[in-house]
Amino acid sequence: MIYNIKNKTKKILISKLLQQNNINFPLPCGGNHTCGKCKIKVNGELSSISDSERKLLTKEEVETGIRLACMTTAYSDIEVDIDDLKSFKILDYGIADNFIADSFLSNSEYGLAIDIGTTTVVACLLKGSKNEFLSVKSELNMQSIYGADVISRITYLINHSNLEVTQTIVSQINKMIETLTKENSIGTKDIKYVTITGNTAMMHFFTGMNPKGIAYYPFTPESLFGDYIDNDFGLNLPNECKIYIPYCISAYIGADLMCCILSSNVIDHMDTYFIVDIGTNGEMALYRDGTISCCSTAAGPAFEGANIKFGMTASDGAIFKVYYERRYDSIQFETINNVQAEGICGSGIVDALAVFLDLNIIDYTGRILADGHRFTKNIIYNNDEICFKFDDADVYITQNDVRQMQLAKGAIAAGIETLLFENNVKENDVKRFFICGGFGTYLDLNSSVKIGLLPKRVIDRAMLLGNGALAGAARIILDKSSIEKINFIKNMCSHIELSSNEAFMNKYINHMNFHQW
Repeated sequence: MIYNIKNKTKKILISKLLQQNNINFPLPCGGNHTCGKCKIKVNGELSSISDSERKLLTKEEVETGIRLACMTTAYSDIEVDIDDLKSFKILDYGIADNFIADSFLSNSEYGLAIDIGTTTVVACLLKGSKNEFLSVKSELNMQSIYGADVISRITYLINHSNLEVTQTIVSQINKMIETLTKENSIGTKDIKYVTITGNTAMMHFFTGMNPKGIAYYPFTPESLFGDYIDNDFGLNLPNECKIYIPYCISAYIGADLMCCILSSNVIDHMDTYFIVDIGTNGEMALYRDGTISCCSTAAGPAFEGANIKFGMTASDGAIFKVYYERRYDSIQFETINNVQAEGICGSGIVDALAVFLDLNIIDYTGRILADGHRFTKNIIYNNDEICFKFDDADVYITQNDVRQMQLAKGAIAAGIETLLFENNVKENDVKRFFICGGFGTYLDLNSSVKIGLLPKRVIDRAMLLGNGALAGAARIILDKSSIEKINFIKNMCSHIELSSNEAFMNKYINHMNFHQW
């Protein structure tokens, strides 16, 4: 989409100019000049391209005039061409079983379940007479203009108004509510109950609370929620509508994991279960003998496509599956909605690394090999960095991409192993291993085991839970007893802090390389 923008200040970063004109444009690294993702085509009087900016672009991009919004200064009015935000294939369902319960809604009333993720926001409309999602809306979280992860957004907030960050997400949710109500020919007056879930930081951003305590030791959030809240921040809902935020377990274990635990129904059993959300915060829980032990790992946003050269979320054009086709001796891929490849999402990167290991394109340390395999024609260099380029696509995986994934998968694997270790539980003791969140939508379990992300002993008991957070939020509306269960779960939970855990540190180092465990 092309925008013609007036520049009143005459000297301003284009990223700031876009924000001033209410143009939603993600800055995955928060404008810290590290990711190279804020690419634009722009005409006008501009600053010259710097060496730092040039290093974040390919030679072809520089030659065709691509610039980075966070590093380019505009000195005049500009015409800027920005790719439209893609249609996100977020896993937006999760109520897997029908159930009869005492709902907060009468047959003619409606409710909203909303999952505010670090990367995506999903809202679904529910009706009292049914126990299913009537309509679902999913979008990129527009707070991504302040950074791809929690810490980068808090860093932005330290130097800016918390109100700005809150208004961004509230405005986005209001638009989603408007879309959902129009699609179902109802008014906002018909919405009587709303449940909003997400990690602890997202709940602070949404309610306007100060999240700074989450970023610094001893990691003390302003609130852990677990109650009804007043609509003091501008949601377009009737005054009588009740708004509930489930309990957050700690600074880095939020209401989203609480809802995953609720929707999994593990507390109705006395077996051993493991739940992991493979995402930016790497939240996970071990249920055993009526107790729940939780932890979170700073996996970073690589699984969501951030910090990856051609990384993107699971949207149209994303490579989500990579495999070796023996008949043609070729590495092939599939994209979401079968359109031209524009990038690669987390599940695609996991698949690619598994294939690379099988074909000796990378070694166990993660080093991309220039020779010694049959795919040397796919090896290229970009700014002196070795890369693997896919056939029939202008998409490649860099050496740094592999390192980013090693950091992310190492954190998740070490978190899983440490949580089991601290509770004296073996992998074989786990009856069911639940994988939840959007990343797990397309995840290949065999590839996950191959690269060492998940333990091989649980693969036959692993299950993709879906968007457990959204399912749990919906269940709270449709089953009044869920709030009592939430309080019950809260009292069952204990938290293991991994940042000072020696066992975790040792396991993290061990899981940096690619090996099955």
